[in-house]
Amino acid sequence: MAHNQDDSPHLIPPEASQKSDSSTPPAFEPRSRSEKKAASSMKPKPHISHFDGPWHVALRKLRKFAPLSPRAATSVFIVTATSGLLFTVSAQAKNDADNLGRDTNLISLVRASQDEVETLDFEVSALRDIVSQYANSSGQTQTEDTFITSLAAQPVTGPGVTITLTDAPQQAIPDGATPNDLVIHQQDIEDVMNALWNGGAEAMTVQGVRVTGQTVIRCIGNVILVDGQSFSPPYVVEAIGDPNALTEKVNANPRIVNYKAYVALYGLGWDLKTNKSLHLPAASVKTFNSYAQVVD
Repeated sequence: MAHNQDDSPHLIPPEASQKSDSSTPPAFEPRSRSEKKAASSMKPKPHISHFDGPWHVALRKLRKFAPLSPRAATSVFIVTATSGLLFTVSAQAKNDADNLGRDTNLISLVRASQDEVETLDFEVSALRDIVSQYANSSGQTQTEDTFITSLAAQPVTGPGVTITLTDAPQQAIPDGATPNDLVIHQQDIEDVMNALWNGGAEAMTVQGVRVTGQTVIRCIGNVILVDGQSFSPPYVVEAIGDPNALTEKVNANPRIVNYKAYVALYGLGWDLKTNKSLHLPAASVKTFNSYAQVVD
């Protein structure tokens, strides 16, 4: 197939062959120099880098501002320094307040401990007083025994009461009772004596024997021993003192109340009389202690 000498490797669309002076279609680059020059004189579009993020843009904007003047820089420094000083003072004040709070708590704790120590000291002092009172009471008891014994060395006269205890009448033992329930025991006599002492008795006798600080009462079989002397019922206890006070204390004593229950149930004997005048003898010399002496 024959080719023309001016054949070009570029193909020209049919529309271009019909109108040679028409404008270049947008799909092709310009072929003449003038068209290339005109195309090169056109301003290129700005190139956008992938590093142009928001903060790069802000940085470029900051570069547009002029540097601060010396006066403005001084003002900024003063404001910054003042703010820092205020922050430091505020922080120090807070630390001082915290330290003050801790000191206040410590002071309160010390005061509370001091109060507790004072309270314990007071309690210890009170307990010491109680111990001292008991010690003095023990000594006083011994003194009272000695005093009673010394008083027993002399006969006394005065108002008082007389109490008589007797065994139950001889009869068949009631149902539910024992022989011991029908007789007077040592404990019954001692209960009467204690009730009379509590009532304010000033002097006392049992079976006519003057009671001293060393008086001993024992029960042997169906007899009672008073300072070694044996006695059979009825048993008589006499005491000098206020008759009304003595009677009231005796009747209110729980041990006496219990004894009276046996009186009502089994017929034990009980008799209390007030006396305007009672005469109690002096204690026997045998009732006083004789102290041994060391032989050289």
